[in-house]
Amino acid sequence: VAFLAGTSTPDECWILAGLGIRFAQAVGAHHRSVYTRLDPLSAEIYKQAFWLLVVQDSIISAFKGSPSITHLTHVDLDLPVSCEHRYWELPNPVQPADKPSISAYFPAYVQLTLIFERIRNAVVRILLVFCDIIPIRFPPQYPVNGQICSEAEIVELE
Repeated sequence: VAFLAGTSTPDECWILAGLGIRFAQAVGAHHRSVYTRLDPLSAEIYKQAFWLLVVQDSIISAFKGSPSITHLTHVDLDLPVSCEHRYWELPNPVQPADKPSISAYFPAYVQLTLIFERIRNAVVRILLVFCDIIPIRFPPQYPVNGQICSEAEIVELE
């Protein structure tokens, strides 16, 4: 999915991210209860894969001005743990304090993306109410139902 974003056809990555999320939702990867049946390493890999798809979908959707496929109110999944996979084979998987995990950034990145998604949804709701438009991209003027919604009106809303 991330590879396609840099190609001449980036629209396909939005479709593939959405498709990946739908497949993950089909097996229940967005619910905490599903992970009790898996071993700890598999559960963590599934969680990381699901959250990566959510992050990709959120970012790609923002760039396209399209809605995200994931409604975060339906997700009750914990964030990924910042512990490298090699330690998950141990009975009590813990990242050693003297060795920072190479994936320590990922839980924070997911949290920032979730904050970004909430802000983006709030902005879209405001635009729907005041300008009756959905896209995030703003050309100098937008004809909407015979009315013009200009950048100045949008800045005024901020």
